[in-house]
Amino acid sequence: MTTIKGAIVGVNVLGAITAFVAAWYWFKASRTSLPEIDASSGKPKAPVSMLAMAKEMGDAARLNRRAASWSGIAAILGAVSLLLNSI
Repeated sequence: MTTIKGAIVGVNVLGAITAFVAAWYWFKASRTSLPEIDASSGKPKAPVSMLAMAKEMGDAARLNRRAASWSGIAAILGAVSLLLNSI
């Protein structure tokens, strides 16, 4: 019984770590340097380079993909923890 409790604690700690990593990647993905948009006209307030915008969006997509992967791992670890708790 002690082995199962230790495994549960280990899985929970790993789940918390992976969830934190996912949150960090999502935070990084949300920190773009895209220009502000004027609410009345819908146009950027500053000059915009299309290549720079495409790079920013590509970087955000890459970080979102990593965050989603880490979240999936955290969800799997949460399910494993639930199964171990039911033993």
